[in-house]
Amino acid sequence: MAALVGLGAPELPTGYFYRVKEDRYAGVEVEVREQRNWGSRLVAGVWVDPTEFDDMAPAVVDACHRVCDAAAQTIETRAKYVSLRAFLGDHDPKGGK
Repeated sequence: MAALVGLGAPELPTGYFYRVKEDRYAGVEVEVREQRNWGSRLVAGVWVDPTEFDDMAPAVVDACHRVCDAAAQTIETRAKYVSLRAFLGDHDPKGGK
């Protein structure tokens, strides 16, 4: 991630990382992934069309900015759902079990 951040990509919070992968039909995909105990989970991904850019470095950095915007919304939504877990279950008006 240090190389991408050095080029101008946003730094991700601890526990998240970028994955840049090539697809021979669709171009290049830039993903933000969450590190898990076993593997990782996709948070957000965007595609880069290499034919639109002369140099791939600015293209990937632009994609990092776009994917971070999408990832921030996803991370915020997940945090809201996690906070809702405290309210799961039965809420007996009489205070019973």
